Amino acid sequence: MVKLLLLIFLFCAFIETGFGQSVIFKIDVKNTAQTIDNFGASGAWFSEGIGKYWPAEKKERMAELLFSQAFDAAGNPLGIGLSAWRFNIGGGTAEQGDSSGISNPVKRVESFLSPNGTYNWQKQQGYLWFVKKAAAYGVKNLIAFSNTPPVQFTKNGLGFKTEKNYEANLKEDKYVAYADFLATVVQHFDLEGLHFNYISPVNEPQWDWSNQFGKMNQEGSPWH
Repeated sequence: MVKLLLLIFLFCAFIETGFGQSVIFKIDVKNTAQTIDNFGASGAWFSEGIGKYWPAEKKERMAELLFSQAFDAAGNPLGIGLSAWRFNIGGGTAEQGDSSGISNPVKRVESFLSPNGTYNWQKQQGYLWFVKKAAAYGVKNLIAFSNTPPVQFTKNGLGFKTEKNYEANLKEDKYVAYADFLATVVQHFDLEGLHFNYISPVNEPQWDWSNQFGKMNQEGSPWH
């Protein structure tokens, strides 16, 4: 894996400097400048459709390319060997459909929590297929994250802001309910044998995540 990453780095440097120019790299392996905790990716947004609808052979091959740390007989890696995978806990914009105000259907996400307060663990089956594959391949860090609280907890009933004021979209009296929701989701899958090492209740909070209704391209909430 180290050799693969080094080759990618050298190739990018070659493209950057232009063809025909020589570049000399001197790597001092005794001098540690920093430690990279993990090499990861996020399952948002493609994994829902692929995990639910693609043929088994194709999605199994994709999982191998993403997660495998094994090598073939010739010493070639079977995959890029991700060591972290992020699982998106949806906010219920998929159930809202076009009423979600999110223009791209792929970036509307189901929610395990129904408006009546009950949980439906059959939601997000595509996302779950990929995170379970990551666990099966031995991906070290599984991270659950949320782009927006469930829409029934937000101030405007949407999974994003329509006003640009950088304030959180979560209702003032729903912070405990939101924490309970995240804890319930993580605990449920932990009891099923799917353990998340980390949970991130906010995603990229520095952005305002606002747009006109019908023009927003994904779930999101600022947290100022």
